[in-house]
Amino acid sequence: MPLIKKQESFEIVSGGNTFNLDVESRTTSYRIFSSAPVTPVGNHSFAVSGTPVEGMTFTFRYLADATLNSPVVISIFGSTMPSVLGNKNHTITAYYDGASWDVQFVPDLDQTGTLPYDVLPADESFTAVNAFGGASPAFANTNYSSSGTVAFGFRKKGDKRIEFRGTVTDAAGTNAQLFTLPAGYRPGRDKKYIIGGEISSSGAALQVILTINGTTSGTPGQVNIAGLTVASKIFFDGFVAFREDE
Repeated sequence: MPLIKKQESFEIVSGGNTFNLDVESRTTSYRIFSSAPVTPVGNHSFAVSGTPVEGMTFTFRYLADATLNSPVVISIFGSTMPSVLGNKNHTITAYYDGASWDVQFVPDLDQTGTLPYDVLPADESFTAVNAFGGASPAFANTNYSSSGTVAFGFRKKGDKRIEFRGTVTDAAGTNAQLFTLPAGYRPGRDKKYIIGGEISSSGAALQVILTINGTTSGTPGQVNIAGLTVASKIFFDGFVAFREDE
């Protein structure tokens, strides 16, 4: 006869709640749900009642449709659930290693066996690089400026990769420091890339060497241009570089 494990359910509600799981209970599988879409204004916390032992494991099937707006959170044994999963079906496992709980939030795969794009953290908004002499981040040379309808800038994508966009105009074939990436957007080591552009006077295509100094460099985050000989434009649209600290 198959072994049937009793499953208990916990509801995500507007006001929040605290749930205590008895370590002496034979129940180790739980369902977390909401009876309707909800935007909680209070936190939900799951904790254990009693003294856990090494190897103890709890499993939660999360089926709630909850919009989690900061600072409201759902926490499992001290680990905060990513807010993007508040309205996504997923499985939560909690394993006690004898000292602390290892909690994993595992999103469901789609029919192709991959993670749906909307379970990843959202991309940041772009930060524009300001004109030379302006507030940081700013162009490091007076010959560099943004051109076109979209300002030259950068952002961190949901997967922690750094993306650039926009067009940089160089007034005189200047090979120098472009600007400095702030902390949190720098590679772990120096990176070199070849990206495209055009000569301003003729529209002829050109290639530019882009060097981005890593966190271990003497000038961390410094972005440098090489390969220009005359006034040119450098195209950054769609340029996705390294992952943060990579």
